[in-house]
Amino acid sequence: MPEVYLLFIGVAVSLFELLGILLGIREFRKAGQEMTKQRISLEAAAKRAGQNIED
Repeated sequence: MPEVYLLFIGVAVSLFELLGILLGIREFRKAGQEMTKQRISLEAAAKRAGQNIED
């Protein structure tokens, strides 16, 4: 019978790990979108100033 408890504990730990991974991916994507917005606004500001930025 203790095996059943260990199984439930293992499943619960796995679900918490999956939740952590999904939240981490979400935060990573959010940070990437923010960096893209900042890059676009910096490029636009540079163009307004008459500079040419190339990759």
